[in-house]
Amino acid sequence: NRAFSSQTQPKHRTSASPLKMCEKTQGGGFQNCEGGQSSLPRLALTTESIVLVDGPGGQEAMAAAVKDAFAAHDRGMELWIGVDAEWRDPCPLSLLQLAVAVGDAPCTVLLVDMLAPHRTAVEELCLKLLLTPRRSLRHRVLSFSPREDIRRLVISGVLPEASVGTHDNSAGTLAPWIDLQRRAWGLGSQPSLQSVVAQALGRHLEKRLQTSDWNQRPLSQEQMEYASLDASVLVTLGREWSPDSAKLM
Repeated sequence: NRAFSSQTQPKHRTSASPLKMCEKTQGGGFQNCEGGQSSLPRLALTTESIVLVDGPGGQEAMAAAVKDAFAAHDRGMELWIGVDAEWRDPCPLSLLQLAVAVGDAPCTVLLVDMLAPHRTAVEELCLKLLLTPRRSLRHRVLSFSPREDIRRLVISGVLPEASVGTHDNSAGTLAPWIDLQRRAWGLGSQPSLQSVVAQALGRHLEKRLQTSDWNQRPLSQEQMEYASLDASVLVTLGREWSPDSAKLM
């Protein structure tokens, strides 16, 4: 069951070429971002819990979720962090999504409202989840083509400059994020997340809200569910990922 916090309630990107929208067709299928039609079942949230971190209540819930996750990690369980971000210029970052899961348990998706005032404690919790010591093999941060996300996280002050990347640097003390786009999916060198989900999971990932207004407040429930899916699906894909077969930048 999905649970939302009781606090006030995404990824608008600017690019040289306009994004193609994904729209439902009269036949019940979906028009994908490459222009083709998908008849696959639509990917939806199932057992994920969603916490909107935009005030004291959300911050307390985030602290409890992170504490529980690292307690399980300390007992030897795998810790998975799926990370994504939404924005609408001129704001460098509007929303940070962190899907947190241990072992095979369902995700708790933390939606950190980057337009709300934050206490230092929230930033520290974000860093604890996102910065992984090199030797911590059971703490994996999963991303998908995250270079722009990382750049904006640095500009927003969430990440220290040059603290993380998606390539291995033997001189560094932090492990790189896993860029799932770089896995050999057989879909070319830069597949979309939508195409990877279709091939790996047999589901259609709706991307219509990617260009919605992520600076509007309150966020709609549809936006929150969309943003949560973009992060939680990385954990789903990551659990299928093998270090032997993955390709990092």
